[in-house]
Amino acid sequence: GRVWEDNPEMVKNLKPVFEELCQHKEWYNLEWDQEDFDSKWDKMKFMVNVTTGDDINEAFKDKMMSYTHHKDNEDYRWAALIYLNDGPGGTNFYAFKEDWPLEPNYDMKKDIKFTSEMKYNRMVLYEARQTHGAILDKGMFSEYPRLAQVFFM
Repeated sequence: GRVWEDNPEMVKNLKPVFEELCQHKEWYNLEWDQEDFDSKWDKMKFMVNVTTGDDINEAFKDKMMSYTHHKDNEDYRWAALIYLNDGPGGTNFYAFKEDWPLEPNYDMKKDIKFTSEMKYNRMVLYEARQTHGAILDKGMFSEYPRLAQVFFM
């Protein structure tokens, strides 16, 4: 699930950090638009994804593989996550294939290009159109949940 709250102070304090990061020269393929960034950032909430072992078991009870791959680019250019605890897994980032349809039994593992391990306070900023997914396997997070703060800009 996802929990959130309005936290204007956090939004105000983090905005200059993300403005600088999103204008870094490495983002040469994304055109900077201050007005667009401001409109998205000003709607930002303090959001945390909370995933328990029960959530994983329920979501994948009838499936052999537990893939969560997706893109966040419907309305956003950038996305970021900050792990709020250590744990198994992390986030996989896959070969970029714009709107590429997957066959029913396609093995996504062969398309993994980068894995971000779940380490407390680690932040990952990425293009929202980058295919990615949380590493969630049955048996994980039975003692404590996976906590990841998420941002969409």
